[in-house]
Amino acid sequence: MATIKRYIMENCPSHDTCWDIAASPDGYIYVGACMEHTAGGIAELVQFNLKTKKLRSITNMAEVTGEKYGDTYAPQGKIHLSLCPTREGVIYGSTHCTTPPLKDRMWDPWAMFTDDRRCFRGAHFYRYNPKFDNIE
Repeated sequence: MATIKRYIMENCPSHDTCWDIAASPDGYIYVGACMEHTAGGIAELVQFNLKTKKLRSITNMAEVTGEKYGDTYAPQGKIHLSLCPTREGVIYGSTHCTTPPLKDRMWDPWAMFTDDRRCFRGAHFYRYNPKFDNIE
C-alpha cells in the first residue's frame, strides 16, 4: 500500500482552497493556493521541492497583476485550473476570481459586474521561470 504524506502550507495560513497542482520536469510541484472565502484574499503561487520537502511562496497574484491588497475591487483570489509546465520547467498560469472585495461579505458577481468600484478587473496570464526566479 502506498504511503501518503501531508505537508502543511504554513506560509499560506488563510488560504482555503486549491484548484490546481502541477508537477514540472525539474522536480518541483507548483500549487495554486487560493482564498475564495476570505474577503480581499489574494492567491499565492507556491513551489514544493521534492528533494528537500520544503514549500516556498513564489509570489502573490496582486504583485503579478499590479493590484494592491485592500483596494475596493474583487481581488485576484484564484489560480484556477491553469498551471501548465513546459519541458524547460517554465510554468504558465492564469488568475481568476470568486473572492469578494475586502469589505464585502460574499462574492456576488451580478451586483459587482456593473459597479466600477467593486468589479473584478479581469483575469491575467503569467509565466514563472524558475531558472531566473522571475515571474511576468
